[in-house]
Amino acid sequence: MKKTMRALALLCMLALLCVLANAAAVWIDTPAMRANAAQGAAMLGEQGATPQLTGGFKTAQLDNFTAVLILKTAAYTGGETALARTFGGFRTDLRAAEGENAWLAFCRYADGRESPTGGLSYSRYWHGYTLPLRLLLCFLNLANIQMLLLAAQGVMLICVVLLLQRRGMLRLAPGFLAAFFLMMPPVTGLCLQYVPVTLLMLCACAALLAGEKGITQSIGMPGFFAAAGMLTAYFDLFTFPMVSLCFPLVMLLACRMQEGKSASALWQEGLFAAAAWGADLVLSGHFHGGTIRLPGGVGLMTPQFQFFRREVVGRHEAKAPAKTAGPARACTMLVSAGLGTHSINLRINNRPEIVLAVLQPGNEE
Repeated sequence: MKKTMRALALLCMLALLCVLANAAAVWIDTPAMRANAAQGAAMLGEQGATPQLTGGFKTAQLDNFTAVLILKTAAYTGGETALARTFGGFRTDLRAAEGENAWLAFCRYADGRESPTGGLSYSRYWHGYTLPLRLLLCFLNLANIQMLLLAAQGVMLICVVLLLQRRGMLRLAPGFLAAFFLMMPPVTGLCLQYVPVTLLMLCACAALLAGEKGITQSIGMPGFFAAAGMLTAYFDLFTFPMVSLCFPLVMLLACRMQEGKSASALWQEGLFAAAAWGADLVLSGHFHGGTIRLPGGVGLMTPQFQFFRREVVGRHEAKAPAKTAGPARACTMLVSAGLGTHSINLRINNRPEIVLAVLQPGNEE
């Protein structure tokens, strides 16, 4: 219970700090900030949005369009109340004049106070990048900020590798770096859209490697991942929050396996945790039935390259052991074989299925 209360207190503190940071950003307004934002938009406008329009390999390049939206929000100094601007996520848009594209329309806008369309609110996102970006724009132009962010990303990568070495897990470094660069080519290290979540993910991985036991004892892993999710929602704009979840989660599993726990034990631990938490039913999938079903209902291989597993399809029962928190109770897990394939377009002795689970009221016992 104390661990849960500490985790809730941490989340509440983070939420308060996020609101205060957005409120503080409202009061930062200098001519240099507005000039650097306009210059940055001009540079991005010169590069154009072609990578995002052409598709294919080009989409691995910088997302200039979203970067301009971020600059519009960071440089906005409209006349709304401070409270409205704190929660509104306002940005300035200009209607393009005849013969002018949207890029040039923003590039010729340097004042940030008046616009034919006024301030446009985009309150769906927290726009947590506003405070640090406004501070940086007061002293640096966009090109310098990009170099600074790329350097910060490189430093955090080195820190993660050094922590892997300290934990005796250096053999995982090539796989980690390969996954990182395949998912996020170095060019995304320059993009205002991707860098916040990338840095958050690297910080989360470093925290797990440096203080996994302390985190487990203080707030627990659910509290840690909830905090990472909150910060992702705070800094994220049109990007991939799964990166800030999946990389740290895989790092955590690697740490647990380093301690001697098998993948099967980790799977059982997760199901036991669900039962102890109070889940009567777990709906699962993504194993594709094991691709090829062997005699006895054993799946040959999962998309995670786990071999000869029985838990890839069907109904499975578990009961939380006595050592877990909370009363012991049964938990049912239904695993669907799904309809499609993964990586290899192959299904043998593995009929596609859609599972229909009919839930009926029962007693508490």
